[in-house]
Amino acid sequence: MTEPRQDWTYDQRLNNGRGAYRDTSTGRVISFDRATELINQSIDRTREDVTIQINTMLDNGQMSAADWQAAMAQTIKDAYIQQAELAAGGRDNMTQADWGVVGGAVREQYNYLTGFAQEIADGKLSLGQIQMRSDMYINSAREAYWRIKERQVKKQGFDSERWITAGDDRVCPTCLEAGQMGWVKIGTFAPPGSGVVRLNPRTNCYALTNCRCTLEYRKTGE
Repeated sequence: MTEPRQDWTYDQRLNNGRGAYRDTSTGRVISFDRATELINQSIDRTREDVTIQINTMLDNGQMSAADWQAAMAQTIKDAYIQQAELAAGGRDNMTQADWGVVGGAVREQYNYLTGFAQEIADGKLSLGQIQMRSDMYINSAREAYWRIKERQVKKQGFDSERWITAGDDRVCPTCLEAGQMGWVKIGTFAPPGSGVVRLNPRTNCYALTNCRCTLEYRKTGE
């Protein structure tokens, strides 16, 4: 899987302690919007370079449903780890608790994947349906990014968050409503990519894991 981190690094000292990404070739700080764009690109590349390939092999009879499940499981795991490391600023910054969060999220996806693979084995899905659902599994890796990011900012004393809607056609009414709430207590919103927007009361995102909204954090009084 293509690594998006080769040309940019994370520097926790920047942005008043929030941290920021820096272009390693120019030394310049990458804006939040650009960092988000790169994160999305890394997920898009995984879908384009990995899932399309293994789904085509499955369709051509070069891979069994069981082999496909194993390949997808590894792809999901890699995508979740990649996004978590991006949020933490690198593997060295990942704590045991962080790895536990990622592991739990990946195992949840594995449970869903078992049923998905059985439907494939039973011949219930077309290639187009398989690809669409595969994309959703990979898109859900954004959840790992935001789960670890929340853990990071809480350690730094940030206590407020706001929902930033994506500037594209993926924005649903639920996300638009969340974006209008402004700054709220951290933990009010679910991680983007989880398919949920608000936790209490629970509201779901119409785009499910395809959501590309983001979160912004601050400390009270800033």
